[in-house]
Amino acid sequence: MLIRGSAVVIFFTLWLGLIGPKAAGAADLKVKKGPILHRVENKQIVRLQAASLTKPAVEWRKEPAESPHRAELKPAGSEFWQAELSDDAGEYRVVDGENATPWYPVVNGGKSKDRFTFIAYGDNRSGWGSPRVHQSLVDHMEAEKAAFVLNTGDLVFNGEKQAFWDLLFRQIQRMSASVPYQPSMGNHDYSKEGNYRRYFGLGPEGASYYYFSYGKAHFIALDTTINFSPNCPQYRFLEDRLKSLQASDPIVVFFHHPAYSWSNHSSDPRVQAYLVPLFEKHGVDLVLTGHDHNYQRVGPIKGVTYIVTGGGGGPLYRVRENSLLKNYKVVYHYITLEVDDEKIVGTMKYSPTVSDDRFEIFYRPK
Repeated sequence: MLIRGSAVVIFFTLWLGLIGPKAAGAADLKVKKGPILHRVENKQIVRLQAASLTKPAVEWRKEPAESPHRAELKPAGSEFWQAELSDDAGEYRVVDGENATPWYPVVNGGKSKDRFTFIAYGDNRSGWGSPRVHQSLVDHMEAEKAAFVLNTGDLVFNGEKQAFWDLLFRQIQRMSASVPYQPSMGNHDYSKEGNYRRYFGLGPEGASYYYFSYGKAHFIALDTTINFSPNCPQYRFLEDRLKSLQASDPIVVFFHHPAYSWSNHSSDPRVQAYLVPLFEKHGVDLVLTGHDHNYQRVGPIKGVTYIVTGGGGGPLYRVRENSLLKNYKVVYHYITLEVDDEKIVGTMKYSPTVSDDRFEIFYRPK
């Protein structure tokens, strides 16, 4: 009888422990999409979509035992909210009155930016690409504990289909809540409603092209589905940014349509005519693109290394032999890129423990 009574006490203690937080008023905060981390300029931000919030805020702390800091979430478009999140944050949550999300870890919160690893991949094409492949790659990338993840475009198969965007956010949710997700726009992401810009308009006045930094490294996302010819706003944005960057700092540019490719879509003549001269003139070290569903590494050509990384889940395309190709693989993959004081060390991977092409890019004097 004593044992049975003790079991009852233990059961009710556990049960009260489970319902206790909600009984105290800390109900779950319901969101439509997110929260998701991004880097914009030299800041880390948190964004989410929620239908009805009153006075939302983000709380963060370095360690669970600390008292949290707090910043107001401000409107950032239709149903979207945004706030800056300190780079020192070890974990964060979103609160609105007595409602709150769970605490989310920030994988690289408080870590030194002198040496870091970031990841690039693309063409997952959620909604038509293989969901199994994309989810597997996302799980592998999450296990890498990178500083951030770049996507070279075609995040969804059809930007008009809301169900495809919903699927994408479900697939990346756990990773992107803890690791900044830095996309660029692909041709399949287009919609009349401007869904991509609604979700990922991280540039000036919600533009689909933007800049961010991490440590001494600089990253520029372009949108090659819109005008990028000389003297247009996007071209001036790129040129002005490249002119402003410091000598010997690593510069990475990423977008969808490749300057050099020997596959289904081939090299893009507009990129070669308008963008490549800027890359060569201003000391860009690495250009990452997608569009063709495979892995291709080219160069360096006049100091610039070009990589096609389009193995995120869309149907794979064969590659034609060419003397400019240093390596290529028709495989699903992602790339880890380790940045140190003098170089970027890249590795094409199938998983954290299975890799293939490995290469080094030494920064060019600017």
